[in-house]
Amino acid sequence: MNTITVIALQPSIGMSAKKNPSSLTLGLSYNPVPLITLGVDRSQWRGGQSEVKANLTFNYRLSEPLSKQLDPHMASPGRNLMASRYDPVERNNNITLEYKAREKIIFQLPSVLEGVENERRNISIDVKAQYGLQRIEWDDSALISRGGRVIALSNYIYQIQIPSFDAEGANQFLVTAVAYDRQGNASNRSTMTIHSAPVLQLPNTTFDEIIADSVSTPPPPIPDNGSWPPPPPPIPDDGSWPPPPPPIPDDGSVPPPSAADTG
Repeated sequence: MNTITVIALQPSIGMSAKKNPSSLTLGLSYNPVPLITLGVDRSQWRGGQSEVKANLTFNYRLSEPLSKQLDPHMASPGRNLMASRYDPVERNNNITLEYKAREKIIFQLPSVLEGVENERRNISIDVKAQYGLQRIEWDDSALISRGGRVIALSNYIYQIQIPSFDAEGANQFLVTAVAYDRQGNASNRSTMTIHSAPVLQLPNTTFDEIIADSVSTPPPPIPDNGSWPPPPPPIPDDGSWPPPPPPIPDDGSVPPPSAADTG
């Protein structure tokens, strides 16, 4: 009797597909004559399911007389290399494949959103739906507790109102959402972190009003050395204020500036 042990991976009709499936098959074969092979196989799958198969194989060779194929003494050479040159190539076509259901809808939110308190920021979501997007269910309770919310502008564009800033508390908020297609299939749950920043407060600044009356003048500029108020202009030697303009010659020419004017 010739005995072989076979380890194989194979599926069984009627079995449900599982993640990372595997099976073990042990077989026993008996070859009384070259023409006939008897065998029995037992398969064991992960999860406790098992199966037993009995088989009968005829190995008829056209190039050999039938008498030799029915001769028990010719059975043992069937295992050597020379005798197996007529054997067909054996392939294990019954392999167990991992079954992976195609995701019908995939949904992704922006991972992070930053903004100033009470500001509204637009976000675009990434959805791949085999049957089209029906709706998105949000969990924005963390936003609502601080005055924020999610506003739907369309199926694919939403607006986030940034929550109020708390100088003594946490200012990071988690928002999650699940998308559904038109057949009710749910996507993965996606998460987005929202950061709230305070509004910048500028110091009070006043400006002097200048009337357009051809008389009012702006205040003098602040000197480069930072002194304030700036020093008054020098007083002429004769004590007159303001200094009189220079006389205009009879020929109408403008005299050159005096030394006092040039400083």
